[in-house]
Amino acid sequence: QDGEVIGLATGTFVGSVNVAMIGYLAMAPSIRGGGIGTRLRERLRHAFELDARRLGRPLAAILGEVSHDNPWLRSLSRRPKVLVLDLPYYQPSLRFLDASSPFVLYFESCGPARQALPMLELRRILFAIWREGYRLARPLEHRAFRRMMRTLDERRLVGPHPDFPKRTPSGSAPK
Repeated sequence: QDGEVIGLATGTFVGSVNVAMIGYLAMAPSIRGGGIGTRLRERLRHAFELDARRLGRPLAAILGEVSHDNPWLRSLSRRPKVLVLDLPYYQPSLRFLDASSPFVLYFESCGPARQALPMLELRRILFAIWREGYRLARPLEHRAFRRMMRTLDERRLVGPHPDFPKRTPSGSAPK
């Protein structure tokens, strides 16, 4: 706007699991709430859908990493097709010996709404994101990745994060 960057969006389509990962979505503080972020996110979604179509299928989902205290996450979590996952999620560090960053991971279905994800499906997605999205050849060499995987060991399904429960059409949390 007037020669200034006011927002940006990045992401990666991970074809092996047919999901897209939003890498970064940011707006200048002066224009937040004006719909630019929504438009950028929709453009990114359209690009992901084109990538999936090139492989001959519709995009399955969009995932994103968000800080737990980000107000946008609460708004996003109210959308019917968004599932904020009950999982201690970590973004890999930029350097091998640095600590990974804790985030909340959300899954936005591009098909029917999902109340939970099967553990095996989520494992495949996480592995693909770290390997293909973050370009880490050996995710299991990273302590944070192994920690995420261990939390899934005894689970069949991964449902909504307790701080972001899904609501039924009547407005109550599902039983």
